[in-house]
Amino acid sequence: MLTHSNLLANVRASIAALGIDSRDRFLCLLPMFHVFAWTTCLCIPLSLGCPVTIVESIRPPRPWLKLMFRRRITVFAAVPQIYAVLAEQAKGWAKWLLRLLAFGRVRFCISGAAPLLPDVLRKFEERIGRPLLEGYGLSETSPVVSVNTLEQRRPGSVGRTLPDVSVKIDDGKGRALPSGEEGEICVRGPNVMRGYLNQPEATKEVLSQDGWFRTGDVGMMDAEGFLFIRDRIKDMIISKGLKIYSMQVEEALLGHPAVAEAAVVGLPNPSGDETIKGFVVLKAGMTADKAGLLRHCQERLPPYKRPRDIEILDELPKNSMHKVLKRELRRRGARRPPEGRTE
Repeated sequence: MLTHSNLLANVRASIAALGIDSRDRFLCLLPMFHVFAWTTCLCIPLSLGCPVTIVESIRPPRPWLKLMFRRRITVFAAVPQIYAVLAEQAKGWAKWLLRLLAFGRVRFCISGAAPLLPDVLRKFEERIGRPLLEGYGLSETSPVVSVNTLEQRRPGSVGRTLPDVSVKIDDGKGRALPSGEEGEICVRGPNVMRGYLNQPEATKEVLSQDGWFRTGDVGMMDAEGFLFIRDRIKDMIISKGLKIYSMQVEEALLGHPAVAEAAVVGLPNPSGDETIKGFVVLKAGMTADKAGLLRHCQERLPPYKRPRDIEILDELPKNSMHKVLKRELRRRGARRPPEGRTE
């Protein structure tokens, strides 16, 4: 349950952090039922009297790219997959059409709802020529917790917390960890939900009596207050008693020149441990096989972090916000035992 006060507090803090004003013009590509769209593409511009252009569908992209030029869009918000596609398409003449026309008036772009890979950030900014600011949030926090800004950025991080929002890295026992150490990200502030509707027990599990919300995400905060996301707690893999962040293995797979998308899950095995399995989608016109992908991982990851099996798919299962549905991959992996050995 998000109150009017939750949403308004998040809107005001986001406006202050990002320096948005009434002269800005927004494009909304995101589905309206998602809180990222609701706050960033609706509540923020409406509170300032900014024009908003709402796109009916992201496919095909040409109509809304033309709208960006015609409506003189200055603030663009999307999920990482959209930025990855734009960065990949921005070559030759397409690069200059995107850079000078579609994004010609854009002051900055905002990325949220899923992790933004460093390579996507680098390529997008180099080719499109506009700042790409990654933020972090959840539905329960209205949603923005932290964001990189034009004045204060740290690539790889999700920025500093918004005004009036507090974050602590919890050791699992309610104690705050010092900077540089990893633990569960907990949030407190006027943006934190009242609770889950008609679910008092579920609310008690995530909201402490003193107002701290347990996000279920593992992260670290550096000495200057920049927040770094490591993984979802439920997506961490336990292998040989060691914790493995799936995002680290995914980044290694994405380093292969033929890989466009990657996802990694842990599958239970008879020993009570978890086996690492990777799923990849190849770039159009590129080829790779499982053996080559496994060798690629062997060259970049220590033995306990290497996938036992890798499956090549036409596409990864995703929800409407383009988040990979790892539960579907776990089900698929459970139905298909790994073939062969990697060691």
